[in-house]
Amino acid sequence: MACQPSDLPRLLVLSPAIPETNFAGSLLLYRLLTGYPRERLCCVGPAPHPKSQLLEASYRTLRPGSFSRLKLTRAAKLTRSFESLGLLGRIPPRAIWEAVGPFPPDVVLSVMERLDYCEAAMAVSQKR
Repeated sequence: MACQPSDLPRLLVLSPAIPETNFAGSLLLYRLLTGYPRERLCCVGPAPHPKSQLLEASYRTLRPGSFSRLKLTRAAKLTRSFESLGLLGRIPPRAIWEAVGPFPPDVVLSVMERLDYCEAAMAVSQKR
């Protein structure tokens, strides 16, 4: 008996690695989710690379927290310490909810690469 698209969970990919073909981790997600029904898949994260191929799904951009640029400076080691204490690096809840929109996920998938996205995925999971 074949699986029907309506049998699959509504999947929200809320992650710094979104399904696209330009980066290694993103490529794995792309291959894993190829063929997933477009109406049951929503991808929220950074803007896709312009040269990437994308899935037939809804892609929404989530802007990182205001201090995320510090991670690219010599102060990066300090930012990790401040993040672990919860003092910076969080994505504002309003930005998360605007990006996710009305999509009602059954499952939230996040690649554990950045704490701000993991916390955002956890917040959506707990709320929905």
